[in-house]
Amino acid sequence: MFYKIDISIGGIVVKRLHPYIHKDTKAETFDRTLNESLFINRRVNSEGQLLVKYHFEFLVVECDELDDIKLLASHIGNFNYIDYYEIPESFSGDGSTRIWTLRRPLASESYLPIIIVDGVTQTVTIAYFDVGSLAIDRVSSYPDGKTLIIKENPSKFTGKITGIDIWSYQAMSEVTVATFTQGVANVFTARDSEFIGDVSGGSRVHKVVDLNVEIDDFLGLYWGGGYIERTLSGEGFWSLTGDQTECVDATFTLYPGHTISLRATREIAASNIQVDKDTGSMLFGSIPTNVIDNIKVLYVPKFPVHIVSCEPEKKEAGLDIYKVICEEV
Repeated sequence: MFYKIDISIGGIVVKRLHPYIHKDTKAETFDRTLNESLFINRRVNSEGQLLVKYHFEFLVVECDELDDIKLLASHIGNFNYIDYYEIPESFSGDGSTRIWTLRRPLASESYLPIIIVDGVTQTVTIAYFDVGSLAIDRVSSYPDGKTLIIKENPSKFTGKITGIDIWSYQAMSEVTVATFTQGVANVFTARDSEFIGDVSGGSRVHKVVDLNVEIDDFLGLYWGGGYIERTLSGEGFWSLTGDQTECVDATFTLYPGHTISLRATREIAASNIQVDKDTGSMLFGSIPTNVIDNIKVLYVPKFPVHIVSCEPEKKEAGLDIYKVICEEV
């Protein structure tokens, strides 16, 4: 007697026979990255080559489903989503970080994650909440005297920005942050701005602000002295000499392949967490204390996988049985 369970590959629902092979050690090995993301079962060697991938094997019995699977498998580089069920992740609070990133984005808004901090279940909502780039320690820096607008991660919401995170390489003075709307290419008008004063160097600094923002607005800033952390990679930023945080139809120059440590967020209530389902980012209303593995998340993610092969396996009770093998990208 075979026990059938539905499984979805790239939106195609197929039947699989029980048991199906599932290497579940993925949920137990943790590697944190420098940008605060958590990698699960993604071990690499010194050359950055993957040593472990999440592996699936299951049997397909219906020919029309098999044809669909083979068609998907023929498209090299076609990412499909598979195996929607809850997996755990653990984080270690550090007493300062408010934004953490899940290894994988959520499957959908229908699967609300369960997040427990210091043994207390949090109130979780799905929402877009951040604009700009991660405020992290980077490998380079950028000097004062110009207004920069970050191309990465424009706003996905209309409302209020109530918090700004900056990581400066060297203490920054006379800092003004602003939101900008883009007209024609490279031409910007400031929507709103706020002077936040000096920013100390060498660590992430959080400032409370009250900035208006609309969907597709960009985040930027001007400062009179010091250096901000910069990476020589990324989507780029626009630059224009002088304080342009109240500009109207000003033409900036785009510098691709750069980003800086400037991020804006909404403020949320204590014991609340907002999760961006598309990125897996989580904004904590209460900063988790410095405790090992005190943040627990149980969620249904998207697994991007390649279909490795789909081959005849055997005949059983008049059924043609094929084995489909998938591996996580």
